[in-house]
Amino acid sequence: MDKSTFKNLCLTLRELNFQQDDRSICVEEAVCIFLFTNSHTIQNRVITETFQYSKETVSRQFNRVHKAICRLGTRIIQPPNIDATPFEILGNPKYDPWF
Repeated sequence: MDKSTFKNLCLTLRELNFQQDDRSICVEEAVCIFLFTNSHTIQNRVITETFQYSKETVSRQFNRVHKAICRLGTRIIQPPNIDATPFEILGNPKYDPWF
C-alpha cells in the first residue's frame, strides 16, 4: 500500500467515526499494526516486539481496526441494481434469445 492510500484510509476511518485516537495509540499506528499483521501473517508476540506495546494493547487495537474495516466495507461494497441490465447484454441476441 502506498503512502497516499494509507493516509486516505486513516482519514476515512476518522471522518466516519469508525476509528479514533486512543490515549495510548493513534489511528495511523493502529491501522499499521492491523495491516502489518494481516500482510505478513505473523503472531501477536512478534507485533508486540516490533511496536513495543503489550499483547493486550495490540490485540485490542487489531480488533478495533478489524471492526472498522468491516463497517467501512458495508459502505463501499453495495449490491448491484437488479433491475438494471448491463449495456453489453442489452439487445445482444447471445444473451436475449427473444430479441
